[in-house]
Amino acid sequence: METKRQFKKVKGHPGIYLLEAWDESKRKYVDSRYLQRNQAKAYRALRRIRVNGTKVQQVKHFRTLEEARQWRMQATQDTPVKRRVSYTLQNLIEEWREWSKPPRFALSTWQVSEKDTAHFGGLVNVPVEELSAEDIDQWLKYVIDPKYPKKASRFSFLRELKALKTMLNWYREYKNPKFQPPLLKRHKRDCIFRDKPQNIDLALRVDDLEKFLETLKASHSHSVYYRVAMFQALTGARIGEACGMLWKNVSFEYQSVEINQTCFWDYRTKEPSIRENTKTGERRSVVLPPRLLVLLKQWKEEESPSAYVFHRDGSLLKYNAIQSAYKRAFQALGLPVRSTHVLRHTFASIFSEQTEDIRGTQAALGHRDLRITQHYAKISERTQRKVMHKFVLGQLNKEEESYTSFQK
Repeated sequence: METKRQFKKVKGHPGIYLLEAWDESKRKYVDSRYLQRNQAKAYRALRRIRVNGTKVQQVKHFRTLEEARQWRMQATQDTPVKRRVSYTLQNLIEEWREWSKPPRFALSTWQVSEKDTAHFGGLVNVPVEELSAEDIDQWLKYVIDPKYPKKASRFSFLRELKALKTMLNWYREYKNPKFQPPLLKRHKRDCIFRDKPQNIDLALRVDDLEKFLETLKASHSHSVYYRVAMFQALTGARIGEACGMLWKNVSFEYQSVEINQTCFWDYRTKEPSIRENTKTGERRSVVLPPRLLVLLKQWKEEESPSAYVFHRDGSLLKYNAIQSAYKRAFQALGLPVRSTHVLRHTFASIFSEQTEDIRGTQAALGHRDLRITQHYAKISERTQRKVMHKFVLGQLNKEEESYTSFQK
């Protein structure tokens, strides 16, 4: 009859077990070493080693406790270990930038992303799978420190945090679906290290806009910058959309223009080139107001033949030259703005205020989200005052009118 056996943990020696056998006379398990005719090795030891990057459990039996203990404590491993190279954040940055190269991303966007990743510092050597919220805490603490070199105008590292989130989400999408990016809400708060400067209202009033256009027209022998500004102010087009405009897309018959391509300027060389579609990737048709329609006909008659509506000797305009012309006109009028984008905000604000149609403004600007249009249009106090008479609920009833008359 086969003897019943079991293994019992040896106190003080993890991973080592003592073989016990069933003693029928005592009706219990006893140390097998004291039983007659027992030839089995009394101790069993377990250990885990890494073989070719995988953890493997080994089991071996010994006659003495010392032999089992020595085997467990051996420094050398029976099988050579092939160490696994960690996939660090630096590897992720390089692979993601290769994947996101144009035409997948716009060239300007792809170039700016390189600038964002330049601030990751010590994070680049951390394995992606081991990246923790505490690592990000330490990184933010490092970059917001006054000793860390950064522009004086900087107030946060939100752009870099968003870039990190984009790459970690890409890693989860393409590398490991189980990976959870360790970004927390607190990181978005902690990346801001001083008060954000007050935003200048980018929407000009009608009289300031007219003065700006007249100043721009009078201060340059070449009127192309005035024409670009006028086109922006009366259509809400982005500067790249205006500079990429072709005459063939202007329809005098239907009094509209199709915006289907964009001029953009290389982040490093500043050289202009053409990209198909708009910023949102969708073409749009913009109705031309009568004032602009007359001007376009006049410009077409005056200009030398060219495929582009706005150009210098047939060549695409340089952004630095446009911005410089706008800036000088703004400074001459004492206006605290200098961006070419101010005219898009100005159009949105004036158009929505005068037409009282935010949906029409959204269509003209080509926004997918109405909230963005509302931000551009800046539904102001003037707009509210203009339409307050339509707010029936807020009007006086007869009793209240009588009381008001009596008080006067």
